[in-house]
Amino acid sequence: MDEVTGEIEAVPASEIAVAVDVLDVERIDASSVIQVERATLHEDFGFGDLCCDEAGLGAGHDIALLVLERPVTRQRPVMVPTVESVRGWLVPEHALEIAGYGVQDLATAVGGTLHAARVPFQRQTEYEMLLGGPDVSSDSCFGDSGGPVYAEVDGVRLLLGATSRSADNAATPCGEGGIYTFVPAYRDWLIQNSGGLFDGRAVAARPNSEPTSKPAAEKPSEAPSRPKAPGAGRSEEHTSELQ
Repeated sequence: MDEVTGEIEAVPASEIAVAVDVLDVERIDASSVIQVERATLHEDFGFGDLCCDEAGLGAGHDIALLVLERPVTRQRPVMVPTVESVRGWLVPEHALEIAGYGVQDLATAVGGTLHAARVPFQRQTEYEMLLGGPDVSSDSCFGDSGGPVYAEVDGVRLLLGATSRSADNAATPCGEGGIYTFVPAYRDWLIQNSGGLFDGRAVAARPNSEPTSKPAAEKPSEAPSRPKAPGAGRSEEHTSELQ
């Protein structure tokens, strides 16, 4: 998004690539990079109608789908649950896991290393969730947008959200909670726009693709107390592939 005009700037898929199995963006092996074949931004993306909630929760439709030129074989796909299946256990203070490569210290603006942290669920609208808050030690920040929100239910990891922006009523840029796209609300949209590659449970292998095994990547570092980014769209931030 253009920071001056607020207009959405289209980026050709040919200019986007995804790096897999990376803990430090300064140490990316060429074999980990996969070119994006097609990028689809949600047709209703925008933050103009978030007027009725003090934190700014609404329907920003802050989500996009990337279809890669070849399948990811180094990581196991994570399921996207249905909205109905989430209702029974997603309650206030339920701990969720966020992850990203964003800034750890606003004073230095240094980021680029994968960190993960647990933050509590607060509340949600149909399309967005509010996680964390002023009394929580961890948060997302600049460079974390697009990163995943995971939940674990009965030993199964689920993709529940994607980092969007800070809360409108936050007094500081980072550290007082954030707004996350509620991915289950877009499950049908993802299925319809994936061209048959995604069914909500796994990514279908393409013809002639051979799955390969690899030892699990080193566990990401636990995120320290970190501030959170201000405003709605953030143009310099990391975007994770939806798997």
